[in-house]
Amino acid sequence: MEVYKFKSYEDYIAMQKRVNAEKVGWVYVKKSTIQQIAEDSPFAVSILCHGTRAAAEQKFFKEFLPQSTPLGTEIGENALDYPMTIQHDFNKPIPDWAGKFDIVYSNSIDHSIDPHETIRVWKEQLRENGKMYIEYSEQQSVPNYPQDPLHATAAEIKKLLEDEGLNVVGEIKEGVKAGGVVFICKKK
Repeated sequence: MEVYKFKSYEDYIAMQKRVNAEKVGWVYVKKSTIQQIAEDSPFAVSILCHGTRAAAEQKFFKEFLPQSTPLGTEIGENALDYPMTIQHDFNKPIPDWAGKFDIVYSNSIDHSIDPHETIRVWKEQLRENGKMYIEYSEQQSVPNYPQDPLHATAAEIKKLLEDEGLNVVGEIKEGVKAGGVVFICKKK
């Protein structure tokens, strides 16, 4: 596993905001992926999605889990243009979110400047019996690429999750974008 080395945290933030602006309207997540997650956690109410760009994840969760209250984070300046979204750097904790969410989902771990710290932050946001769903595509991982600073194999992502105190209790592979996998995790 490799992480691109930025000169400063501010350079990382500037790059992520620039990439977000360049990809306005671009949706990564597949609706069928969120449907499979919803089927795995049919009683989830509080859902947090990290790195959502245009709020597709939140909209899909609301469709498949109408009882839910999805919330997304996006670092881009346009975050507030989208429903159920706040502007926030997902690498940083929000104390009020500790232990609050039934589901924490992201397909943006490759945008992390410090994947170990990011997973610790996300794990802290889970309720005791909540589940974290981390979608990752090894096929789209590029070394030394500042837009997506984390370069890893799927096996390395799984090890990262386990090293940070999560049990990988399942995987979703069918229909996941770019031959990827969604790791289903619970706190140890």
